Amino acid sequence: MGWLNSIIDSAKNYMSGKDPEEDARKFREFVSQGKYYLSKDDFDRALANLTEAAELNPADAEPYFLRGNAFLGKGDLDSAVREYSKYIQMNATDAQAFMGRGNAYFEKGDYDSAIADFSAAIAIEPKLTAAYNNRGIIYYLKKQYTRAVPNFDKSLDLTPDDREIHYYRGMSFLGKGEPARSIPDFTKAIKLDPGYAKSFLGRGDAHLMTDNFDRAMADFDRAIELSPDDPEAYFMRGSALLAKSELERAIEDFSRTIKMSPNDAETYRRRGKAYYGRKMYREAIADFEKATGIRDDEPNVYYDRAVAHFHLGDHDAAWLDVKKCEKMGGKPIPEFLTMLRKASGRED
Repeated sequence: MGWLNSIIDSAKNYMSGKDPEEDARKFREFVSQGKYYLSKDDFDRALANLTEAAELNPADAEPYFLRGNAFLGKGDLDSAVREYSKYIQMNATDAQAFMGRGNAYFEKGDYDSAIADFSAAIAIEPKLTAAYNNRGIIYYLKKQYTRAVPNFDKSLDLTPDDREIHYYRGMSFLGKGEPARSIPDFTKAIKLDPGYAKSFLGRGDAHLMTDNFDRAMADFDRAIELSPDDPEAYFMRGSALLAKSELERAIEDFSRTIKMSPNDAETYRRRGKAYYGRKMYREAIADFEKATGIRDDEPNVYYDRAVAHFHLGDHDAAWLDVKKCEKMGGKPIPEFLTMLRKASGRED
């Protein structure tokens, strides 16, 4: 009876004015136009065409995937997730769909959902470098460095000359407290792209962590040459100068950092320590106060300020900061407490 059903369907289409062949032609045309506009980053026109395609043939999955790409390009992340999810319901074996939805979750800050999608993409395509890389970056951002490194290892097995992957694996080694292991990755990233300032910063930080101050300074100098408007570069060089007791130059770099990024508590704290080292105690206290005004949960800043107050002879203020430090779990140096007790005549 197949012939009879065909006749009935044809009659229904005739009565409704539908032409399946014409609809199929229009569908292909709308999809083609949608892809064209996507290639031009004209996301609104792409969506207009792809929506027409989806309305003509809701059973075809492709427009939903392409609409997901368009919404992702527009930055409409919730809509992107919705469209990718529709596509995945219809075709759960496409790794790129999981990648697209994972990227949308990533940009939304929903890291756990992004990891789940990148893992699904890897299960479908075990050699999908971007999935390992993106999953590794999320673990790095979550400070789960032990999980991040194996993902970058796999990425580099597949794509050994990717500067970004070398950079992030180096940063993950730094996060694990293994600066010596990070240096080869930063050096490789620099070899691949000598103009990549972030790799000089990373390698400089590794040298700083291993007390190799001259090499750290050389890397920070180069980073500043490449990226003179990056406050982190001045902050890192200032930190190296502080470690080298080149206090005046450290103050200059921290001041540049503050001018470009005025709301970082640690920069004020480190400049305060440089002022303290130069016995400029009032300036140090002002910076420590600025640091606590931005972030009041760091006990060591209160200890630093207590010491500065002590040197100005303000023992009551020093005791107040000692108590704040201890209340937050900080541990003032016993020798300082002995000096403060003797100078103030107090035991508390």
